[in-house]
Amino acid sequence: MPRVSQAHLEAVRDRLVDAAVECATEKGIQATTTREVAQRASVATGLLYRYFRDRAELLLAAAERVALDRTPKLVGADGPGTVRDRVVAMARSVAGAGGPGSLLPEMRFLARRDPEVKQALVRYDRMLSGMVTAFLEQAGQEGLVSITDPAATVEVIQALFEGIQARLVSDTVTTTPARLEAAALALLAVGVAPEHTTARRRLRQAFLGTTVPAGTP
Repeated sequence: MPRVSQAHLEAVRDRLVDAAVECATEKGIQATTTREVAQRASVATGLLYRYFRDRAELLLAAAERVALDRTPKLVGADGPGTVRDRVVAMARSVAGAGGPGSLLPEMRFLARRDPEVKQALVRYDRMLSGMVTAFLEQAGQEGLVSITDPAATVEVIQALFEGIQARLVSDTVTTTPARLEAAALALLAVGVAPEHTTARRRLRQAFLGTTVPAGTP
């Protein structure tokens, strides 16, 4: 029997994780089964267990992938432009109501009783905090934002993003996704804007994509 290459093994594993992400995004982590994931990845269910010891390990890998893929967008790392451009990209990513839903809200819920999920979230939170805290400190040094506690601000931003996502994926938005996004951007702009009136107005205009009247504080 020919030896299976490492590249082939990794490709099959990636396909299974991709399939798990698709299933979990469509119907939630808890409703996703290994049989559905295997079918979507076009592999036998038995083969799936050669790569993951159980359903929990597979879904954890899927949730971590979603979280890690989201991180560059959250900090504007994959976008062009200056630090200012990245600040705006981060705000819009946090408040954005479009695109695929995040699995983070459901992971927070599962972490209450699953130590492995909790550990995965701790790893993700530390990575995100390190990236965004350094980024916000740089933005503060350039006078683009005014934040006294960047690390705590990162946690608040995470909570805002996950709260918006929880409402979107559960279809419990009481206004509209567009209004939710606009309100979140307005709150972020006010919360991180410098004290100087002109700088504050320019940041709000950049966040909201509209002209803010000169008399606006």
